[in-house]
Parts: sequence; structure tokens; C-alpha cells
Amino acid sequence: MVNNINIQHHKQMDRGLSYAEACFETFRIINGEIFGWETHWQRLTLGLQSFGISLNPAWQQNVYKACLKAAEATAADCLMRLTISGGQADWGLLAASDNIEIHLQSKAFIATPASNLSPFISVEYPFPLRTKIAKFTSDYADTLKAIQICQTHTINPQHYIICKDGLIISGLTSNIILYHQGHWLTPDGDGVLNGVIRQHLLKKQLIQAQQCPTALLDTCEAILLLNSGQFLNPVHMVNYRSLNPRHPAISDMQQALSAEKGVKISVF
Repeated sequence: MVNNINIQHHKQMDRGLSYAEACFETFRIINGEIFGWETHWQRLTLGLQSFGISLNPAWQQNVYKACLKAAEATAADCLMRLTISGGQADWGLLAASDNIEIHLQSKAFIATPASNLSPFISVEYPFPLRTKIAKFTSDYADTLKAIQICQTHTINPQHYIICKDGLIISGLTSNIILYHQGHWLTPDGDGVLNGVIRQHLLKKQLIQAQQCPTALLDTCEAILLLNSGQFLNPVHMVNYRSLNPRHPAISDMQQALSAEKGVKISVF
């Protein structure tokens, strides 16, 4: 329950807050290095183009340096959220701003051991799926509403595996890969965001993208969640079925990714 309210009067509002005219990226900055920075920036650029907002390529280096500076003041291993919105504008759907707004949030990264995680539970996503070309803030408003609907399960909602019409989609804030019959498989199709780690592993041909039926959750040997915070996060239990978080296929994937600059794999 919220105990306090803060009432403010504004002549202008950030359009990211007013109309969800915003995209964001979350990533680690480890000793001044960002894995996949170009891919993060490209996805931001593509998403904002959907609103008719063009990012000047010359801004990329300035934003990159600003992220590094904020991280340096935070921690050697830092989790950064970069949000770009339509900026301050007058009231009205078409009252575009003259300037975009760039918001940086940072905190020290703390790894979560797999042994401390609750079981992952598959849940049915209650809304129609949409093509995800970027991390639109509006998509995560739907995610918040979905959590409220799914919270009949007595588990941490971060530990949901999202499914739809008999197919696996993703983790709540992560892509998912499943090891089955000697291959790592990742869901493909509507509702699947092509995450930076997922893109990298696909390019390296370490995983295969295809439709993944929910039955794989009952037969796969191992599961990893992929995002630019944990990089690779082993699942030790799915739908109350135990999995080996130290499966040899997981160790191979950890070794392959840890060789990349800006990556730090936590192994417990």
C-alpha cells in the first residue's frame, strides 16, 4: 500500500510519462565496458523511429560517455537503465517537444545465486501478443497488469515463464533458452523481444530460434534466462521439476560468453 502522495502542478510534462512515448535499455557497465553497446543503441534508434523521433548518430558517443561517467560514480560493476523519451511538451497528443529527454539510472550490480531463487512457474499471458522491435515503456505497462492477474501463484512474480496458446514466450524480463536433445532452443515469434544476449548467441550459432511448445518445460535438460544484467541465469526448478544449474551445456555456454569484453558471468 502507498502511504504518501506527492501532488505537483506542471505546465509541461515529459511525453514518456504522458503518452509512453519512450524506449529504454538496461545493461551492465563493468570497469568502463559495455557489452553490445552498438546493439542497444540500434534498438533504441529503431524503437524511437516508431514515434517519428530520429536520434542523431552524432549523439551516440555523447550518451555512451554519459553512461560511463554515471557508472564510474556508482560502482565498478554497475547496472544502468538508459531511457529516451519524447521530452517536455505542452498538453496534447500532437504537441511534440523540441528536445528529447535522456534519463540515466544506475546502481551497483549484485548477483543473485541460483540457489536463492524461487521455482519458476509457467503462466498464460492474458493479453494479445505484439511484435517487439524495442523495449517500449508501454509494453511494460501491460506486463505490470499481467502480473496482477497472474499473482494467484504464491511465488515471486519475477520468476514467471510467460506462455501463450501452448507456446513459450520468455521470462518476465528475460529471453529464455532451453537445452533439449543436444541443442539450445529459444522461442521465436510475436511477443519475443530479440534481446542483446539472444542476438549475440544467434549470430554465433550457439542457439536456434523456433517456436517452442510448453511441453519442452517438462522434457528439457536445462534452462537459461538471458538478459544484459545477469547475462546468463540458470533455472534450477521449473513448474516444481528440478533442473541441474551446473549442467555441462550451461558450463559451455558460460565459457563461450565470458570470453567477450564487458561480460562477467556469476557462477555459484
